[in-house]
Amino acid sequence: MERKSVCSVVVFMLISINTVSVFAGVLVNGSFEDDGVIYDLTAEEPNGWDVNLPGNFFGWVYNDWVTHGLLNLTVYSEKTVFEANDIAELSQYVILGDVNQITFDIRLHTQTAGRIWDPNLRTALVIIDDNDVVWESNSVGSDVRGEYRNQVIGISNQDYAEHKLSIALKCNVSEETTTEYYTDWDNFRVDIYCDGEGFLDSDFSRDCAVNFSDFAMLSNLWRQNVDPNSRYNLSGDGDTETYGIIDFSDIEVFTGDWPAGSYD
Repeated sequence: MERKSVCSVVVFMLISINTVSVFAGVLVNGSFEDDGVIYDLTAEEPNGWDVNLPGNFFGWVYNDWVTHGLLNLTVYSEKTVFEANDIAELSQYVILGDVNQITFDIRLHTQTAGRIWDPNLRTALVIIDDNDVVWESNSVGSDVRGEYRNQVIGISNQDYAEHKLSIALKCNVSEETTTEYYTDWDNFRVDIYCDGEGFLDSDFSRDCAVNFSDFAMLSNLWRQNVDPNSRYNLSGDGDTETYGIIDFSDIEVFTGDWPAGSYD
C-alpha cells in the first residue's frame, strides 16, 4: 500500500511538471536568440519557428534592430514581381488558454531613405490559425515607416488547444516593384498574468494581489485631483472632463476587488 502511494505521488508530480511546461512555455525563442546569427531563413529555421518564405521573400536573424537581447528577426520582400496576397510567414503552435496578451516590437522600413512604405502595397501581420488577423501594421497615411515598440494584442476566451501563431509580411496588390520592404521583429512574447485571470483594476503594484500596499498607493492620493484616465481613478463618479477625484467612490471599487486579491 505504501509503495502504491509513493508511485501515485510520483505520477502526480510528473503530470504536474508536464502540465506546467505545456501551459507556461507557450512561445519558443520569441527574441530569436537560440541559434545565433542565421544568414538565410530559407536554409535554416530559428528554433521553434516554421518558416514559409515563398517566391521573392527572404530573411535572416542578425543585430539590425535589437530591442531585447542580442539579435532580431528580419523578413523582407525583394524588388521584383508579386501577386496579390503573396505572403511570407514564420509560425509556431502555441496554447493560448491562460494568455492575456501578445506583445512585440517591430520596425517597418525600405532599402533607402527616399522610398516610402505604402500601406496599400505591403502589410505586416500577426495571425492566429491562418485567417484571424489580430494585428496589422498602421494603415493611416501614405508612408508608415517607423519603429512600433510594445505593440499589444489583447487575448481572451482562448481554449487550451494548440493554435497556429504567425508573424507575416503580405503583398496586397499585384505589381512589379522597385522597392524592397523590410520588417524587423524582436521581443515577441505571450504574457500570462495572474494564472490567466489578468490584473484586477485595484492591483496597482501589478503583483497579482490586492493588498495593503495597493491601498497605501490609493490613499496617498486621497481627495486629490488626478487625470480622469489615471489607473488610480477607479470610479468615474464626480469626475469632470479635465480631472477625476480620489474619494469614497474609488474606495468602494477597491474594496470590491479586495476579497479577490489572492486571485483564487
